[in-house]
Amino acid sequence: MSNELGKMIGQVRHTFGIMANDETKRSVTVTFDFSTSTDDEIKSWLVGNRAIAAQKPPKSMTMAEALKAYDGQVILAADAGKKVESLTATVDKLAANMANKSIEEKQAYLEALIAKLGM
Repeated sequence: MSNELGKMIGQVRHTFGIMANDETKRSVTVTFDFSTSTDDEIKSWLVGNRAIAAQKPPKSMTMAEALKAYDGQVILAADAGKKVESLTATVDKLAANMANKSIEEKQAYLEALIAKLGM
């Protein structure tokens, strides 16, 4: 098992909040030492963090929309957790934007959209 990532990362100092069973909250600063961690362990921790972040945006979608947006997709790690609009919200925004357009502008937009979608 390789631990090249752990050696490269080394030690990382981090401050975060903790809450005791009496609900007292405090900040603590610790140093995490990754030098003996395997590459597989570090990858697993990274993915776990990104998976938690990615769970929030689908809460504004229907299950069908969430499955379409996420199941089997490649998500850039930096984008995990960023807001994803539901199809309904996207259509509503488009409709509001198109409301003040001329018939010609609407037609041109729809033709461009159909071409882009390959329909």
